[in-house]
Amino acid sequence: MLGVLLLLPGVCSVVFMGMFGNDGAGILWLLWLVTFAIGWGGFVLLRKAWRG
Repeated sequence: MLGVLLLLPGVCSVVFMGMFGNDGAGILWLLWLVTFAIGWGGFVLLRKAWRG
């Protein structure tokens, strides 16, 4: 369950990147990088739980 919760920031970032694109993102790149790192942690947790 925790892995799924950690995936949500990464998914949200992908949606917002699609909406805003690269135009004028500025400091948002740093925020997106952090949320992708959190999402990656969720993916790793889910993969580890799935494998046992």
